[in-house]
Amino acid sequence: MALRTALVFLSLTLKVLFFVPAYAEVRCGPDETCTFGVFPHTSTRQLQNTYSPMAEDLSLILDRPVRFVTGESMQHFLEQTRNQKWDIALIGPGQLVLGGRPAGYVPIARPAYEVVYEIVTLPRTGITEPKQLSGKRMGMMPKSTGTHLLSHELLASHGIDTKKDLQITVYPSEHDCVHALLIDRVDACGLATPILNILREQKPAPFLRLTASEPMPSAAYVVHPRMLENDRSEIADYLLSREGLIPASYAEYETYLAGMQRLHSGEK
Repeated sequence: MALRTALVFLSLTLKVLFFVPAYAEVRCGPDETCTFGVFPHTSTRQLQNTYSPMAEDLSLILDRPVRFVTGESMQHFLEQTRNQKWDIALIGPGQLVLGGRPAGYVPIARPAYEVVYEIVTLPRTGITEPKQLSGKRMGMMPKSTGTHLLSHELLASHGIDTKKDLQITVYPSEHDCVHALLIDRVDACGLATPILNILREQKPAPFLRLTASEPMPSAAYVVHPRMLENDRSEIADYLLSREGLIPASYAEYETYLAGMQRLHSGEK
C-alpha cells in the first residue's frame, strides 16, 4: 500500500513538473496584461490615435487588458521584436524579415493594398530625374526598414551609389524626413506611399516623384509564437473581419528578405 501511494505521488509530481513550465511559458495568458506593439512609422500621437482603439477591441475579444506600445526608434523596436517583447504586433516589412521571422512570430493579417516606395523631391531643388541626385543631400530611413531597402535599390537602379554619390542623413521617421525636405535640409527623401499620403494632408507641398518601386506587401500583424491557439484564433477572426485586411504569410515577404540579405552583405 505504501509503495502504491508513493508511486501515485511520484506520478502526480512528474505531471506537475511537466505541465507547469509549459503553462508558465504561455504569452498573453489569462489574467495577464498583453502588449500590442506597433512599429514607429509615424508620430507617437498619430500611432496612439490610430491603434489604441484596436488595443481596446482586442481587450474585449481576449477578455484581458491589451496595452498599446511602440518603440523609441526603429532600431529599438527591432531589438524588442527580436527579444519577443510583443504579444501582438504590427511590424513593417524590413523589421518583419529581420526580427519577426527569426523570433518566430506568426503572421496573421496584412493590409490588402500594396505599398509603393518612392523617392521624392520638391520643384525648387531643380531635380527632375534620379541621376541628378548625384552629389545631393538624401534623407533615408533606418537600415532595418523596407523603405531604406527599396530607396537603396531604386537609387542603385539609376546608377546612384549611396556610399559615394550622396550626402545621406538617416531620419527616425518619414515625418522627420519630409520636415527636413520642406525646410531645405535635404534635397530628396525615400518614402513609402501610404505615409507620404498622410503627410501630404498634414504638410501640403508640391512633392515631385522621381522614381518608384513596384507594389509590394506592406506591414503585417503577427502574434507571439507561445500565444494560446484559441487566443490566436480569436485575434485572427477579429483582424480578418476588419475591412481591408487579408491573411498574411512570410512567403509574401521573400523579396524583402532577399533584398535585406544583399544590402547587409554588401553585394550591391
